[in-house]
Amino acid sequence: MHLLEFILVLTEFSAVGTGQLLIFVHGVGLDRGMWCPVVDELKHEFTCVTFDLLGHGQAPDIDGVPSIQKFTERLSNLVEKFQSPKPILVGFSLGAMIVKRFVIDNPNSVKGLVITHSVFNRNSDQRKAIDKRLNSVQKNGIGEIIEPAIQRWFTKSFRKSNPSVLEKVRRTLLENNLSNYQKAYEAFAFGDRELVPLVAKIECPTSIITGENDVNSTPSMAHALSKRIKGSDVKLLLGLAHGAPIEAPKKFAQAIKEMTLKW
Repeated sequence: MHLLEFILVLTEFSAVGTGQLLIFVHGVGLDRGMWCPVVDELKHEFTCVTFDLLGHGQAPDIDGVPSIQKFTERLSNLVEKFQSPKPILVGFSLGAMIVKRFVIDNPNSVKGLVITHSVFNRNSDQRKAIDKRLNSVQKNGIGEIIEPAIQRWFTKSFRKSNPSVLEKVRRTLLENNLSNYQKAYEAFAFGDRELVPLVAKIECPTSIITGENDVNSTPSMAHALSKRIKGSDVKLLLGLAHGAPIEAPKKFAQAIKEMTLKW
C-alpha cells in the first residue's frame, strides 16, 4: 500500500499525515495515545501510525508466557499492511525492545530505526531495582509503583506545572488490566537480557534518543548500545528524563526529524 496522504482511524491502529511512514510503539502500561502530541508535530512531514500493544488499550489480552517476541506480532502485521514505502520504526522503552527484536528477526523490512529511552545491559543494581518493581506489581498491583514512576519520568518543573497531564498518565496506568500489566512488565524486566547479545545484528540506519536525566534508560546505556549497532548515533535531550515524548513532544519530534531525514 502506497501512502501519500490520509487520515484513518480503526480499532487496531490510527494513521495520519503525509510523507515517510513512521510506526510508533509505546511503552509498558501506556497506549497509543501517548504519541498524540508527537504525531501532531510530525504529521505534516510524515505519515504517523500508532497502535496498541497486546494487553494495552483496545488490543487483545496477552495469552501465555510473555516475551518481547510475542509483542512483535502486531507490529509485524502493521509492517506487512504498509509494505511500501518501507517504514521507520520508533520505539519507546518497552517499545524500543520490541522494535529491536523485530528488526533483528526481519532485517530487510524497514528503512530505519529510532530507539528511544531504551534500557540496555542493565547492571546488577539496575536489575535489582527492576526486579523489585516487578515483585511489587505481582504482589500488590499497579498502584504502588505509579508515583515513583511519575517522579522518574518527569522533571520537577513539569510535574508542578502540568497536573492534568500527569493525571492522564496515572489514569492510563490504573486502567490497565492487572494480569496484562504484570505480563507486560515481566517481558520488560527480562527482555533486555535476551537482546544484549543480538543487537549487533541490526544493520539498518539507527538513531538512539534518551533524556539527559533519564535514570531508567541512561545516557551511558544509549552510548553503550550505539557502540554495538554499527553506524548508529545518539541524541541526548537536555534537561529531560524518561517521559520526554510526553513532557516535550516538540523537542522529541525535532530530534526524530533531524535524525531520520538524512536516511
